[in-house]
Amino acid sequence: VVTKKAAGADGEKPTRQMFDKRESRRMNAKPFAAAVQRWRNKRATESCANAPGDGTGVAPDANALDRPESPPGGVKVYVRKRPLFAHEQARGEFDCVTVPECAAASAGAAPGGRPSRTVVIHNCQMRADLKRMFVKHSAFDVSRAFGEKCGSAEVYETAAAPMVAGALAGRVGALFMYGQTGSGKTHTMEHLEKTAMEALFRGVAGSSPLKGAAQIRVAYFEIAGKKCTDLLSPARNDIALKEVGGGAIGVHSAHGSVDPSEYRKLDVQLIGACEPTVRSVSELETIVAAGKARRATSATHCNAASSRSH
Repeated sequence: VVTKKAAGADGEKPTRQMFDKRESRRMNAKPFAAAVQRWRNKRATESCANAPGDGTGVAPDANALDRPESPPGGVKVYVRKRPLFAHEQARGEFDCVTVPECAAASAGAAPGGRPSRTVVIHNCQMRADLKRMFVKHSAFDVSRAFGEKCGSAEVYETAAAPMVAGALAGRVGALFMYGQTGSGKTHTMEHLEKTAMEALFRGVAGSSPLKGAAQIRVAYFEIAGKKCTDLLSPARNDIALKEVGGGAIGVHSAHGSVDPSEYRKLDVQLIGACEPTVRSVSELETIVAAGKARRATSATHCNAASSRSH
């Protein structure tokens, strides 16, 4: 955005001042926020499953809730929206993300108790003349979308509990978390980690109960660029990753998909890593806490101790 400054009393010539996109959105926060709210109000009574698509990417896909689950070994994508912090609101930021749901539905759920599988981003922009505003509403289909009122317990039951049950049954699982600094990854991860550690030793109840593990071997390492560091070593020793095994991993043959057991044929050895064995939740929590204390962090404008690694 470009603005002109009027000439001062001392005869100073008019100048122009530049604003970046974020600042222009803040300057026009009220009309932008009003436009987003109008979009939400218009769709407040629409069903997430039956909203008509108009080709603009605004309405959720009518078939999104009816798609089959990912096959064994497939990748599922979960999105969690967090509320704005007080300091963000004080800076003039406004909510531009929507997880479509009806007022009568629970947090993160579509009408009738069905989970929402769509997240909508309201991209507030300025036109080329830098005067007129417009909002582009873009909908994205995911495996499950959680609204800002959704609790961490519900996130765990959906995203992490099946993986824990699979591990107790002898299968392999992985959970990755992405998001910019300050997006709420640590808040969600801490609850998932604590609940998963308890479940691994307690076991899983239900129609297919699973007995808890008697002991667990733990490895905790950090990947930063091309360097891999052992976080369970007080000296933060470097370690090497070596792939062993193999087979038809991820290859689809003429006879159909590869059996999930094939994935276990590929293993990764941590050369030179400390891998202690624990026999209780408290021991596991102690080791994880020690590893976290050795992670590489640095201060950012959003977080005083932001992780610099994976």
